Amino acid sequence: MTALNHLLPGAGTHPPPLINAVYALPDTAVSSAAGTEICYLITRQTQQTSLQGPRGNSHHNTPSTGIARPLSGMDIERLNKHNWARYRNQILVIEKNAYEAARRDEPRTLERIACNPAGVSLVATEGDQVTGFCLGGPLEDFAHVHGPNTDPTLSSRTTLYSADTCVASQWQGRGLGRQLKLAQLVQAAGAGYRIVSGRNRAGLAHAMWVLNRSLGARALHLIENDYADGLEPDLCIYYHITLPAPDEGQ
Repeated sequence: MTALNHLLPGAGTHPPPLINAVYALPDTAVSSAAGTEICYLITRQTQQTSLQGPRGNSHHNTPSTGIARPLSGMDIERLNKHNWARYRNQILVIEKNAYEAARRDEPRTLERIACNPAGVSLVATEGDQVTGFCLGGPLEDFAHVHGPNTDPTLSSRTTLYSADTCVASQWQGRGLGRQLKLAQLVQAAGAGYRIVSGRNRAGLAHAMWVLNRSLGARALHLIENDYADGLEPDLCIYYHITLPAPDEGQ
């Protein structure tokens, strides 16, 4: 694991291009814009909840995701032990197609994350078809993973670890990944989490890193030789997204 203060641009030697890419966007501008968007969605979620009553806002009878209208014809709902079996097989296929072998999780691992009531896991559907999903659970459940295992917030119960965000190939490039991630951030803030953390593989998951940066992610650690699968670059970015407090969105 590499400490970031040794890799900051201008700190002695010139960092390699890949490291430069980690710092390609200015932190202050990104965080400010993302914070404004998340605050707005928290406000909207609060308003929706007060208008909807206890049954929620959709035929799925699930908590609001903070997105009033996803992509046309699509629903976004919370995953839990009651609906996991309905979506399991499609989720496994999407994850297999999205990730190389080193980044795939075992089906039982995905189920454990999705069915944990302390987590924030979402699935997007169009009719009976799963179009994308994102899974997240308490950081403490991932203490065996590089990144979370040295996170300074470990044991504080204030950080949600975002384990997977995948979109079906035919739905990529339409903004669904961003909608899922935004919904997860809003739900996490509403559940009392102060930070959402995660890992992105540098290079191979560059689009996801750009998306997370646009939502305020800041690299906390660079983990070298983490995947050990012979594919380059073998570098993992571990990041934090600091969430606004719920009352900041009101």
